[in-house]
Amino acid sequence: MIESQREAVPRSDGGELGTALAFLSFARSCVLKKVAGLSEEQLRHRLVVSDTTLLGLVQHLTDDERYWRVRQRCDEHAAVVRYLRRGLRRAACRVRVRT
Repeated sequence: MIESQREAVPRSDGGELGTALAFLSFARSCVLKKVAGLSEEQLRHRLVVSDTTLLGLVQHLTDDERYWRVRQRCDEHAAVVRYLRRGLRRAACRVRVRT
């Protein structure tokens, strides 16, 4: 791979989340470039003493990304539930005050 084919490291000033997402995208594209065009045999070949393979690494990264996406959705859901509960408590307090 020649130097001009390398992807630039992300320079994101979109805050902590924006930077994290930019680097996640960067890492994902780098891994996919490395394994592109390899045969299944090459992907399953052990390169180190452990059972680590390129296919196993891609599966691990996929599982991690899936975990964090589910966690993010759960955190968003929890925030909505907290917001709704606060609104219900406020409404209940207004009803008690009026009666």
